[in-house]
Amino acid sequence: MVQSSLHAATDKAVFDAINQHKVTKDEVLNMFFSRGVIVSKKTDKDDLAKEFSSFFHSYNDYENLSSILGVNNRKEKLTSYTLDTSLKVSDVEDSIKKNKRKNRRSGCNSRASSLKRW
Repeated sequence: MVQSSLHAATDKAVFDAINQHKVTKDEVLNMFFSRGVIVSKKTDKDDLAKEFSSFFHSYNDYENLSSILGVNNRKEKLTSYTLDTSLKVSDVEDSIKKNKRKNRRSGCNSRASSLKRW
């Protein structure tokens, strides 16, 4: 049976996200208001975060928090370059065979010795 993984933020993750300095108190108040809950501006942000994190959350809640926090997907750093060379498959195979013989003589046991030609 194939199991698919479901990723959802925990109440602790939501609590921590709301307590980030990027999330203003007005934004937290708006999150409550979007649920039909009116809270005082005098209520401590930590208390609001505790209360809001105890609610059930939808995808829209996560999207809202992500947009406030500015979460972006980082791309992997990649560097590539092209070498112009005249390299033949037979030259590469000869070098591999030579290194294989050298390693066997020196007592190196490798799993590569059981591999066939790729």
